[in-house]
Amino acid sequence: GTLKRVDYSYLKSANTPAFFAYLSASQSISNATQTKVNIDTELWDTNSDFNTSTYKFVVSVAGKYVISYRLKFSGMDSGEMVESFLHKNGTADFKSQTKTFSSATDQQLISWGTYLMDLSVSDEIELYAFQNEGASRDVFGGLTDGSWLSGYKLIGV
Repeated sequence: GTLKRVDYSYLKSANTPAFFAYLSASQSISNATQTKVNIDTELWDTNSDFNTSTYKFVVSVAGKYVISYRLKFSGMDSGEMVESFLHKNGTADFKSQTKTFSSATDQQLISWGTYLMDLSVSDEIELYAFQNEGASRDVFGGLTDGSWLSGYKLIGV
């Protein structure tokens, strides 16, 4: 019989483009106002797709992506909430909304999410924060205990 050649090239593929960027210092979030988080420091960025000046991930390769984020807020009291939103091309994707309610006084709350998104070249992804404490509150900065945004393209789908 004839030998058939099997293509294993996909095994060498990587989940790229990929990036991990974080907020370097705490940022004040006004009360009851959806505010862009100034994610300004990269830990890695395989295709230079994350812009630390505009705080956006700009897609260079179309595909299905896993996008994850974490926002850590300070000073939230009983019954107050924090929310996070992924914006795609300047519009809130409300499917990417998470809410966390405080059950005590002066609590630190985390709002986070991981989503699969079908993205096209030039699509822009941004992270926004919201809180209803009644006054401005900070989202934490820093790599180990702060706020971040990350993503990578899936292979084989």
